Amino acid sequence: MKVNVFIYIKIVFFAILSSGLILKTAQIYGLAYYTGYLRGNGFYYYLFRLEWEETLLWTYFASQDLGTKFLTVLDVSVLKLLFVISVCFV
Repeated sequence: MKVNVFIYIKIVFFAILSSGLILKTAQIYGLAYYTGYLRGNGFYYYLFRLEWEETLLWTYFASQDLGTKFLTVLDVSVLKLLFVISVCFV
């Protein structure tokens, strides 16, 4: 019985400690996307600095861009995707 309690405590501590790592990784991903976005438009990062708190917004943009590129590579339209999702999950 006590072993199960210790396992749950370890899982909770691991979740708390790893959530910070996941957040920092996401922020670095957003920062890399932002610098690449600027370089793609011909600007340098030092001209348009980004606050560390704003990198999560750019992480969202990066994941959105990655998702749309993935769908275009698969040649899947939005209507086809919504149909498949509605059939699978409803």
